[in-house]
Amino acid sequence: MKQPFIGRVPLVSGEIAEDLSQYFYMSEQVLSLVSLGVLVDTDLTILAAGGLLIQAMPGAREDLLAKLENNVLNMGAISEVIKNHKRIEDIAPQVMKGVEYYITGEQNLQFKCNCSRERLAAILAQLSDEELDEIYAAEGKLEVCCNFCNEFYEYTPDDIKIMKK
Repeated sequence: MKQPFIGRVPLVSGEIAEDLSQYFYMSEQVLSLVSLGVLVDTDLTILAAGGLLIQAMPGAREDLLAKLENNVLNMGAISEVIKNHKRIEDIAPQVMKGVEYYITGEQNLQFKCNCSRERLAAILAQLSDEELDEIYAAEGKLEVCCNFCNEFYEYTPDDIKIMKK
């Protein structure tokens, strides 16, 4: 499994939530309800943004899935719901109306990359000295960009040689 797995499905509408639902169904074979929204003020600032992703567990009953879908549709625009409720715990009773549930855990989400100058230097250190010299001669620098956060790191050939030791 040395090659990364890439799943692709055609876009169905260009609407992000619909296309994500289609992706989950076609690629992962998981029924998913995706509701996304952004509420923009008249001055073009964002008043609220967010969404719901509900995925069926294996063996989920059709009537239960229909009830959840109906509950979400009856809530109205998700961006308005998010604007009026700051915590997911306040939205869950609306989503789960008529369904017994409990919250199994909570976790804050954040965009955070664990790249570092040292980690990316270790990648460069895998190149031969000849390859590094060629790149440095052509570019005047050795530069690596993290594919996750787009942070750039610049090195000298000596920096890399130190890593190789």
